[in-house]
Amino acid sequence: MINIIQSPQRSEKKISHIIDGDVLSVTIDGVTEDFDFSDFPEGYLEEVVPEILQTNPILSAEKTGDNIVIILTRYYSEDEKGAFESGEDQMEG
Repeated sequence: MINIIQSPQRSEKKISHIIDGDVLSVTIDGVTEDFDFSDFPEGYLEEVVPEILQTNPILSAEKTGDNIVIILTRYYSEDEKGAFESGEDQMEG
């Protein structure tokens, strides 16, 4: 099971992700790359190198048992700036 921890970063880039089993699909500005963690050994993964995306959205990954924790970039726009930079809770959802 993949669990995502989002790490906020200010950018006008659009990012989204979908989890399907041990595969994380990340789309940045309309370009999608699949990261398959099914053969990922237990422990901390030093580096994930994207083959398609120009920017690496995966900051770290660690597997413990069946659990995979991935720290993933979460871009936020100018409209969301207050929620991330001043501590105000302005995000919807």
